Amino acid sequence: MPARAALPALRNVFATLFIPDATPGTGPWFDDLLPVSTDGETVARILTTSWHRRSRVGSPGESTQPLSPTHSLDDERIPFEEGRLRGSLIPNARLIPLETRNLA
Repeated sequence: MPARAALPALRNVFATLFIPDATPGTGPWFDDLLPVSTDGETVARILTTSWHRRSRVGSPGESTQPLSPTHSLDDERIPFEEGRLRGSLIPNARLIPLETRNLA
């Protein structure tokens, strides 16, 4: 039996979190994209993994290329200071703050 599509209200929560300043056309587009981009089981695995993993960012010798991580100043899901902390773990990286609330 195919997996049941996520409730529209739940998809709307994700759209609102990722693109809080969406234009009238962008919000529905993102909301429509969610159920066709992956299935619920995969989303659950991604979220579980991202919430429980240990960060390996910044391990000595891990990257030889200059990195410029970005983070939204007004990210409603992950505070900017958390992005700054993670960016500081990357040797020779320069965090680029983005003046937006939107992640997508």
